[in-house]
Amino acid sequence: PPYQETLQIEPNSTQTFTFTFQGTQSFYIEGYLQDIGIREYVIVKTSYFDNIQEEEGLTTVLLSSFPNPAKQGCYIPFKLAKDSNVSLEIYNILGQRVRTIEIGQKSKGSYTNKDRAIFFDLKNDSGQNLSKGLYFYKIKADGFSAIKSMVVK
Repeated sequence: PPYQETLQIEPNSTQTFTFTFQGTQSFYIEGYLQDIGIREYVIVKTSYFDNIQEEEGLTTVLLSSFPNPAKQGCYIPFKLAKDSNVSLEIYNILGQRVRTIEIGQKSKGSYTNKDRAIFFDLKNDSGQNLSKGLYFYKIKADGFSAIKSMVVK
């Protein structure tokens, strides 16, 4: 049967949610709903995480880029539960891949501060600046993948 949960939300407010699913494939979805004041709700931001990996208390996860929205570049933090070969792909709103960054082999651990996170210069594979708008970034790390969104100003 499909999973269903009702979220209570106050008028003109925002409700954060996270769902975790376990089965033949584990994943979770996070985001938030915003009441736009007319008894309709919009999902403002979502993230999809596939093949959650956990080892010795550390979970492989993609975190939110910062700053977001970004003007001159942004950092993309992540955590690895095990040593992994890491790559990052950037997609435009049409789902077209505009940039691939091969990060290479990384040791397990947290890559969450500016010194360790992936720096993305907001350029495509041809070295041109990305247009303003919504983009999606996807990390791949030895069987794990996750997608999040970012805005380029």
